[in-house]
Amino acid sequence: MRFAEVAALRFLLSLLEEEELDQNDSDYAEQQLLVVEHKTLTIKRMVEELKPKILCDKIITHWNLSPEVDDPQYEVEPIQDDDEVIENDTAERVIRPKREVQCETYLLLDQKDHCLEICALCYSVFNAVITAPELKTSLFQEVVIERPQLSEKDTESLSSNTHWQLYKSKVYDHFIDKVLKLHNKKYLHFLFGQVEIVRGSRLQKMFFLVPRPVRVLKNHSLIHQWQEDCLTNVDRTSPEAQIDNFAELVMGQYISFVRTQFSLSQKPWPFNRAGEADSFCVAATMVTTTIINGIMIPVYAGSYSHTLFGTWSCTTRSTSGSIFSGALRPCTLFFQWYGYSSTSSLTVGG
Repeated sequence: MRFAEVAALRFLLSLLEEEELDQNDSDYAEQQLLVVEHKTLTIKRMVEELKPKILCDKIITHWNLSPEVDDPQYEVEPIQDDDEVIENDTAERVIRPKREVQCETYLLLDQKDHCLEICALCYSVFNAVITAPELKTSLFQEVVIERPQLSEKDTESLSSNTHWQLYKSKVYDHFIDKVLKLHNKKYLHFLFGQVEIVRGSRLQKMFFLVPRPVRVLKNHSLIHQWQEDCLTNVDRTSPEAQIDNFAELVMGQYISFVRTQFSLSQKPWPFNRAGEADSFCVAATMVTTTIINGIMIPVYAGSYSHTLFGTWSCTTRSTSGSIFSGALRPCTLFFQWYGYSSTSSLTVGG
């Protein structure tokens, strides 16, 4: 059943993909106009024929069944209207049955990963529709979809942009705010990815589920440090150089680094803690250095003594003073070479 849901949602997203056009074609302007009309018609159909409430409810339901909620404190509460009773309400809480937990052919980890994928696809479909620039065009308001004669009940079941905005503020934004409150503002970026692709003179937004190693290691300290260094060191001389340098860093360093850390995390203890141990050693070194410097600052008098070397009095107790006198003779010559008085006191006491 989950595979069928994944396939259907992927098909919905594929309908939003635009054909790449060649600007050198003689009929480029006409082709682009056709692309815009087709995209607008597709968005119009999605707005009217998809149910925004079901999409939003599925986001929360499958999020609560995903590995991100292995700890119940990260669960997102479904939104239900107390004054509205809906039969078979999609916002009702779903609890994984015991037969799924104990199933040996469809493992629990795979079930949770598929639930997260469905959550990501529903999130992507809703985001793609609600943020589509075609919604604000006059063409969207003018286009009329030809349908066979519908009954009054079927006509009322059609959605509108108002319904989408309502469930966006009521459920979709509630989900995002709750996740950001429980985690941090970048948490969802490590789960649900999106990029913009240039299609001629148009930008197309693409959605995808972030690979599992990145999802699992999203809080890894070493990976987080690499990401911060990448933001600081990337070439910003031009937009093209920035994208090229970022792609080189990701392909040449980030992917292999994340795969290595993910491989280590799957190994038995203590090998699965190599990254944390490395990070702890770096942090411990910084703390120790700070403590040592803090202790030395009040007592440190400088790198040079206030007493001249030649005025020191060296006293060593020994039964054989002649040996020490001979050992100190080169020191006396050294001081005299640099202009210190030959009367400097260098005494050996027996």
